[in-house]
Amino acid sequence: MCTIIKNRKGDILLQYEGELADIDIKDLALQEAILPGSKLIKKNLSGIRLSGANLQGSFMAGSDLSNADLRLTNLQFADLQNANLVDADLAGSKLLFAMLQEANLSRSKLTGANLQGAFLNKAKLSYANLSNGKLMSADLTNAQIEYGNLINATLISCKLMHTNFDNGDLQSAQFIGAHLENCSFVNANLENVDFTNAHINNVNFAGANLLFAKFTNAQIANTSFANAKNYACNTNQDNDNDI
Repeated sequence: MCTIIKNRKGDILLQYEGELADIDIKDLALQEAILPGSKLIKKNLSGIRLSGANLQGSFMAGSDLSNADLRLTNLQFADLQNANLVDADLAGSKLLFAMLQEANLSRSKLTGANLQGAFLNKAKLSYANLSNGKLMSADLTNAQIEYGNLINATLISCKLMHTNFDNGDLQSAQFIGAHLENCSFVNANLENVDFTNAHINNVNFAGANLLFAKFTNAQIANTSFANAKNYACNTNQDNDNDI
């Protein structure tokens, strides 16, 4: 079986006998490669150069993609469960409805990435840069995003249960209509964050900076604002919050 990998211009990047899963590609230059639906499960792809590639619907569960260059890469509907993406550069990538459950994205660059509808259950995102990221309707249940950069990130209608944003910078992020339950924002910067119409239950805002934060029509219950800074919003609740 002869397999040919081309880029978007039609140039041949690689031609070989066999299937993609059978060869070592991590040291190859595969920028803008056309590889939709590729089977790369549990592969060592550390440091691979795939910027601008089309990997839509690919199977990459359990693979090592640490330090990978995945800028502007199409990873829509890709299976990246349990993948190692530590220090990977995913700036501007398309990860719509991608499966990232239990993936390790610590210190990854996701600036401007589109993660709409992505499944990030139990994902590790400590120190990740998600600034200007689009996470509308994403599922971040049990995700760990301590010290994360979510400046100007869009988390409209997200599912956030047991999600940890402690010590993160979320300035001007949008949580409009999001569902937050048992989440933590301890010592986080929430300046100008918009929680309009959000459902907030048992959330810890202790020590957070809430300057100009908006809670318009938010449903808030059993929530702590202890020692929060610049806290001056009206929760419209009946004594079930710790202020």
